[in-house]
Amino acid sequence: MSELNEPRWAVISERGIETSNVTYSQALELARSLGEQGIHGRCVVTTEAALRTTTKPAEPQTSDPATTSERILEDV
Repeated sequence: MSELNEPRWAVISERGIETSNVTYSQALELARSLGEQGIHGRCVVTTEAALRTTTKPAEPQTSDPATTSERILEDV
């Protein structure tokens, strides 16, 4: 199985960890969506790396749990 298909990716931004434990394609989708919302400093990294850079979850922008901090630290 490719690492890109494993739920080991996270998105971080200037606000903190946006999401974690998602596939790479899900992370890219969220990073693009955040860009459209004007969120800067977006980066796709492994969940492990995200936890090293910051532990502060980002403030949720929507009620959709797939794109909010509710996914933060899930199964970690």
